[in-house]
Amino acid sequence: MDEGEFVKEVTWKDMLAGGMDAAFGYVTGSLKDVTFEIYAAEDIKAADGESSDYYKKDELVATITTDALGYARSEDLPLGKYYVKEKETADGYVLDGEIREVDLTYRDQNTPVVTYDEDWQNNRQKAKVTVVKKEKNTDRVLEGGVFALYTKNDILNAEGEVILKADTMIEQKATDQDGRIVFTADLPINGSYYVKEVQAPAGFVTTEEIKEFDFTYAVEDVAEVSFEFTYEDEPTTFEITKSDLTIGEELPGAKLKVSDPEGNVVDEWTSGSTPHIIKELEVGKKYTLTETIPADGYAIAESITFVVENTADIQKVEMQDDTTKILISKVDMTDGSSEVKGAKLYILNENQEVMESWTSGDQPHYVEKLPIGTYTLLEETAPKGYIVANKVTFEVKDTGDVQGAKMEDEQAMGKVILNKTDKDTKKPMKGVEFALCDSKGKVLETLVTDSAGHAESKNYPIATFKNGQYKKAITYILKETKTLDGYQLDETEHKIHFEYVNDSTPVIEYTLDLTNEKAPEKDTPETSENQGASTPVSHGSDATSVSNSPKTGDNTNIAIFVLALAVSAGCLGTVVAVKRKRK
Repeated sequence: MDEGEFVKEVTWKDMLAGGMDAAFGYVTGSLKDVTFEIYAAEDIKAADGESSDYYKKDELVATITTDALGYARSEDLPLGKYYVKEKETADGYVLDGEIREVDLTYRDQNTPVVTYDEDWQNNRQKAKVTVVKKEKNTDRVLEGGVFALYTKNDILNAEGEVILKADTMIEQKATDQDGRIVFTADLPINGSYYVKEVQAPAGFVTTEEIKEFDFTYAVEDVAEVSFEFTYEDEPTTFEITKSDLTIGEELPGAKLKVSDPEGNVVDEWTSGSTPHIIKELEVGKKYTLTETIPADGYAIAESITFVVENTADIQKVEMQDDTTKILISKVDMTDGSSEVKGAKLYILNENQEVMESWTSGDQPHYVEKLPIGTYTLLEETAPKGYIVANKVTFEVKDTGDVQGAKMEDEQAMGKVILNKTDKDTKKPMKGVEFALCDSKGKVLETLVTDSAGHAESKNYPIATFKNGQYKKAITYILKETKTLDGYQLDETEHKIHFEYVNDSTPVIEYTLDLTNEKAPEKDTPETSENQGASTPVSHGSDATSVSNSPKTGDNTNIAIFVLALAVSAGCLGTVVAVKRKRK
C-alpha cells in the first residue's frame, strides 16, 4: 500500500519579533497511480529443477500500479527472492528511491501461498523560499528588512474546502545579519504565491516590487524546489539647503545639525556652497534641522521639523537665513528727529575693525549683514554748525527684524563775553548792565559786569538749521542799558554773529572789550540827591561801536526825553533825562 500526505487545515503561530507563521496541517492518505517494478533478486529456478529458469537475476518480473485505495498487487509469482523499486510516483510527491527486498521462498507444507505486504509512504515535494536583501548597486547586505509570504489564490484541502483565502499572509520574517530570510512554511504544492517587502531596513525605502512564483510539481526525484529572490533597496536621501532669504543662494558658514525624535544628533556640519546630503534617515520618523551658529551677518533661523517619506527620490529641506538689518540715524540733538546731512560716520567691531563707513544723508543709513555682536558707532567729522558726537555703542541682536541705532549731533553754541573798563584809567567797571537781544529786539538776557568788569552770557544757537543743515547765522544785538554814575552811557548797538569754527569747538566765544568815558563836568552844581544816578538806555547792537550817553544838568528841554521815552522800548532804546533845578 502506498500513502502520501494531503493538506487538511492551517493554524497560526504567535507573532514574535516581527515574525508570523502559518502552520499547514497534513493527513496521510492513499496514493493512486504509483508504479512499482519487481525484479528477480536471484535466478528463479523452475519448480521441477530441470526446466529453464523462470527469471534470471535482475530481470524485470512485473510492473504493478496502485489503485484508488493505494494498493498494488502481483500474484502467481514463482517462489524465490525479489526486490521492488518505485518507478513512478503520484503528482506532488518525491520518488522513493529505496529498494525493498522481498523474500517469497518456500515456508513449509502448510503455507500454500507465500505473501509480502508492505506499506510505503512517499514524501511530499516541498518548497524552500529564500529572500536576500541588499543595497542597490552595492554588495552590502541589509539586516532588518521585513518581508511577508502570501498566497495568491485560495488554498483548498483534499475535500475541496477553502482553508486559506487568496492574498492572505502566510508568514512574515525579518532579514538576519546576512541579509537573508528562509521562510519555514510548509507550502502546499500546486499553489501560486508571492513575496513582498513590508518594511525596509532602517534608513531605506520599501520597494513596491512583488515577487510571484508558482509552486508546481518538479521532477519526481527532487525533494525540495528552491525559490530565491533578491531585493535591492535604495537609501533615503535628503538634500539640505542653507540659503539667503533675500536672494535664495547657498549660504556658506552656518553651523547646522539634524536630530532624531529622541534628541540624538544624527548629523552636523557647516554649510558650504552646495547642498548637504544626508542618507539613511528612517522612513516615517520626524527629524529636526537646527541652526546652532548663523553665518556672519545673518540671524539664526527657526528650527525646521520634517518627516521622512518612503521614496527613493531626493527629498529636500531648505532653511533660509534672514540678514541682520539695522537703520542708523544721525539726528539733530535739538529736535531728536531731523537727519543731519554730511556727517562722516563709521562702525567698528569688537576687534576695532571698520565694518562700514558712509556720509549721512537725509534718511537713516541702512546696514545689512553685520554679524551678531556689539559695535561702536563713531563720527569722524560733523557737518557745518555741528559738533562731533560722542561714540555710541549698540548691539546687533539675533533677529531678522530691522533694528535701530541713533547718534545725536549737538549744534555749536555761542557765548558773549564782556570786559568793561574806564577808558582813561583802564580800571574795570563793576555793575554796568547790558541787554542781549535777538534781531527783533526781544531781550534774551541782562548781563551785569562783576568787579573785574567781566560778564558772560548763556550759550545761544549760532545759526538756524533746517532738515539737519546749517542755513543762516543768527544775529544778536548787545547794548549797554545802565552805566555807572559819572559816566556817559554807551548807546552803541553791537551786532553779534557767531562764526562757526570747527566740529570740535562746542562753544564759540564772542568777546567785546568796551570802555566808558566819564561824563563832562556840569555848568551848575548839583544837589547831593541827584549824584550817582544812572541813565537806562535802549538795548542795542554792533560790537564795534561806542556812543556817548546824553548829558544831564544842562538846559536841555525835558520834553524831548519824555517824548523819546514814549516811543521807544527794549533795544529800540529808552532815554530818560532829568533836569536839575537850582535852589
